Amino acid sequence: MQRGLPEAQRDKRQRPTFLRSLRTSSLDIKGLGGMFGFPLLTAFAKSLNDFVTPLRDASNTQMAVIHTHIDAMYVVLMQRITGTGGKVEGQVLDAFKTATKKFK
Repeated sequence: MQRGLPEAQRDKRQRPTFLRSLRTSSLDIKGLGGMFGFPLLTAFAKSLNDFVTPLRDASNTQMAVIHTHIDAMYVVLMQRITGTGGKVEGQVLDAFKTATKKFK
């Protein structure tokens, strides 16, 4: 996900291909997060997947929402945040819900 993001942000022609890849990747991560004890990762991946599934192209704002999701998932993995996280993580998830509704 992180590898394709910069190119998709720079070149709008790459976005449809990136989104197709992202739909598959986010769904895979959603499943793996639950399997390996990372429910917060699962929640972030589900939010991302729900956001990108109907998209066939993405605006710059939508790309920013996608970028934030990817960054959050990376933090969960790098910090090995198991469980549902704490107050801050819950606030991030709430912010994702707001952003994904607002920028669909």
